[in-house]
Amino acid sequence: MVAIACPLILGKVPPNPWYGLRTRRTMSSQALWYKANRMGGIYLILSTLAAVAIWGGLVFVPMAGGLRPLLELLILVICQGAAITVVLVRMKEM
Repeated sequence: MVAIACPLILGKVPPNPWYGLRTRRTMSSQALWYKANRMGGIYLILSTLAAVAIWGGLVFVPMAGGLRPLLELLILVICQGAAITVVLVRMKEM
């Protein structure tokens, strides 16, 4: 996730139809594109770090082997979903 987020944070990704936070608003303004994608990249890294921290805590929780990968995926989805929600809400304030 860090490899995906760093170019966004550094402003290396110009507006395009494939990579970045692509909404009607961000595609209509280059300044908003870079600002929103920088914020999105930062939240992507923060949410990944949160997921890793939670996974670290799960090491001490005994559970069936087949359940752990599913739970780890669910934690990542929840953390990333929370980050996307925060970014979209903050974009409305811009």
